Amino acid sequence: MSPNLTPKGRLWLLPTLAISALAMTPAATASDKVPPRATLHADGHVQRGHRYVSSWTRPSGPGECVTAAADGLLRFGAPLHVGSGRRTIRIRFHKSQRPEDRLSIEAWKELDSNGEPLGEPKVLPYQLLRESHRRHSRWSARVRPVVSSDLYLSVFARWRDTDGCGGIQDAAWSFHLAP
Repeated sequence: MSPNLTPKGRLWLLPTLAISALAMTPAATASDKVPPRATLHADGHVQRGHRYVSSWTRPSGPGECVTAAADGLLRFGAPLHVGSGRRTIRIRFHKSQRPEDRLSIEAWKELDSNGEPLGEPKVLPYQLLRESHRRHSRWSARVRPVVSSDLYLSVFARWRDTDGCGGIQDAAWSFHLAP
């Protein structure tokens, strides 16, 4: 530190340098290297999504790109109890970039003895909303399902890589609601 700074000036120097460093860091860089988290929000409660599949393209070096794919089983954890009837929930994607048009939310009411969804899913309509949080944007899908019994959700979202590769970035998460 400069010997010419007063003690009061020194107190302002470190926070100013930290804020300057943050302002120069692109917001999407850290969140674009791996698939984002997805969380379900309802009546002040939060459930973290179980990511069971993803394909993520990102830069791996100067002029080089890599795509990492992960394929798992569609499984549902403990339910988030939201009460019965038509409920307003938000599924938040912890990524500043808006998902492309390839976003889907499917719901089942029953699972078989192996924990697999039974029957054809019901496609749930949603409204995509931009949210601001701590100077960063993120996106949420607002959904209004009717919860009369257990409801098993699968959410799929797709983005286009913006870090130079231009490849596809997509992932799917599962959630479990109950009255």
